[in-house]
Amino acid sequence: MVAAGASIHPRLLGPLGPKPKPAFPPPSMDPFYKLPANLSAYKLGDVIRSRPIDLSSFGPEAASAYHVLYRTTGQSGNQTVPDATVTTLVAPKFPAPGPPRIVTVGTPVNSAAIDCAPSYTYIAGTTSNNTLEVTALLTPVSAVHQGWWANSPDFEGSKAAWLVGHIEGQAMLDSMRVAERHVETMPAALGKQAIHGINGYSGGSHAVMWAAQLASTYAPELNIAGVVAGGLPANVEETVHYLDGTGSATLGYIGAAGLGNGYPELDRMLRQRVKPGMPADIFEAVHTGVSCAQDAYLNGPLKLDDGFRLDAQGRNISEDPTLKAVFAQENLGANQPPIVNFPIYLMHSRGDEIVPYNQSRAYAESQCAQGATIEFESLASGIHVLTGVQAQPVFITRLRRYFADKLAGKKPTRTCSYPETLWYPNPLDVAENILGPLANSQMQQQQSQVQNSDAPQKAKDTKSQQEEQGKTHPRPPTTPQKANPLTTGSPGYHKKIRSSFRFLV
Repeated sequence: MVAAGASIHPRLLGPLGPKPKPAFPPPSMDPFYKLPANLSAYKLGDVIRSRPIDLSSFGPEAASAYHVLYRTTGQSGNQTVPDATVTTLVAPKFPAPGPPRIVTVGTPVNSAAIDCAPSYTYIAGTTSNNTLEVTALLTPVSAVHQGWWANSPDFEGSKAAWLVGHIEGQAMLDSMRVAERHVETMPAALGKQAIHGINGYSGGSHAVMWAAQLASTYAPELNIAGVVAGGLPANVEETVHYLDGTGSATLGYIGAAGLGNGYPELDRMLRQRVKPGMPADIFEAVHTGVSCAQDAYLNGPLKLDDGFRLDAQGRNISEDPTLKAVFAQENLGANQPPIVNFPIYLMHSRGDEIVPYNQSRAYAESQCAQGATIEFESLASGIHVLTGVQAQPVFITRLRRYFADKLAGKKPTRTCSYPETLWYPNPLDVAENILGPLANSQMQQQQSQVQNSDAPQKAKDTKSQQEEQGKTHPRPPTTPQKANPLTTGSPGYHKKIRSSFRFLV
């Protein structure tokens, strides 16, 4: 429901007619995204170039929106390299009183191609098939409703290195520097006073928490009030095993491709061992942006090992030393300083069928043992997508609290709590008061579509959850694949998957 008198922009609720021609070509063909030859001459967080974009994605409470190409740090194997990526900055029409508050959004990109980037998804008429077509808009729209600035970086970097933690975290932090410095969005005098909040869910929470882990050493000058995230894949290896053999298993292929974009030796090994036919087609599609995360769910149940040849020692791909070494390097919290300078709210459903609950809880407990301030909220049940949709008012409420505490001079308590919650009720009037009428209407639409989709990826029963969230991961039997990688399964299966996973994963 929408408040009386409120208007909904067509872009916020989906197209009501023919889509307009996009203002810009896809990033792979857009000169704006091209890295300059003198990239090393720029400092971290420097603006390289910027351009205004239309406001239709952000509603009438947005004053301006810009694409900004900025300097950050990339990675090639274990070596750091200069990089640049794009962020989308949105200014509120009616800023909240006091120092400016900036919310940096970790969107669930979950893709290994630059054409799946958030910045391209935000423009009217986009041809992107990324799943964040609607859902990624919730936080920016809600932020400007609060009078906050919104910052949504393409945190995978110029090579779309999904799940490479240092690339993601550093791109997030450098985008926060950009948000302070881009004078078309925020006057320089205000930028120096800015207070930051960070928010993300699912794949976006991976980037968010890597930013949180690296903040004290990579960007200690940033004034961070707090971090709010959920559905966190802290342990990438465990998450890939958890997905194996399910209808969401192609995320494992995308994850391998994304990691390969940051680790050339891994990319070479994967390309040498990928099997011809459907596995090779999928691997190519996710690299080029032909298939972003949304289309990945059309492939049906898969197993990562089935898509790659055995090595000379007879080992499956999941046991390959190169992949195992990368997994170890990418274990969140294992090789970074603890988070002690700001509070964190994490939430996770015990019924999450895409990202295992136990590894997220273990990460929180590990950080708490090192002096972190964490509220880790467990939901008794709820599938991954629906939980993320219903969590939006909670995320905004926690950000409000963290900003207020920062302005009041409160320090992190360095204590942790683990509340248990049945579910997020989200009464319409309460949610609308928190999110604003536009984002609330969007959230209700998403929730309805997910609930009505009857998607095959339901939360597992207790026995299955215990098996798959434990330290060993029995793999389900393989479902034979006979069709093209983007047309596998029945039409009904496709329809359900598209309806359920269009919004959040």
